[in-house]
Amino acid sequence: MDNQKHFDIAEIKERVKIWDVMREFGHESSGTCKAVRSPLREETHPSFSIFANGDAAKDHGSGESYDCISLFMELSGCTKHEAIVGCGRIAGIAPSEIPPEFSVPPPPRSI
Repeated sequence: MDNQKHFDIAEIKERVKIWDVMREFGHESSGTCKAVRSPLREETHPSFSIFANGDAAKDHGSGESYDCISLFMELSGCTKHEAIVGCGRIAGIAPSEIPPEFSVPPPPRSI
């Protein structure tokens, strides 16, 4: 992991929809807001609602809510950072250098 790179999370969330993440993991999705079968477990009746123009989802079986990054984490079992990188890849966004305002200065030298 390169700690000098970052992804713009707001840009990722603008570009990546719930159905994009579902497709990434091999789950069918029509690319519309509606109730579908949960990508998180086997079920016979749709209980996973995609809404907010594909920006959010709720699993009515568990009560959990998701955005693209948290759904990527859940489906892959990865860390949040790995999910951000994965969603950045789906979005076609390359990491950039950390802006100076986000840099942490080194600790002061002791006297």
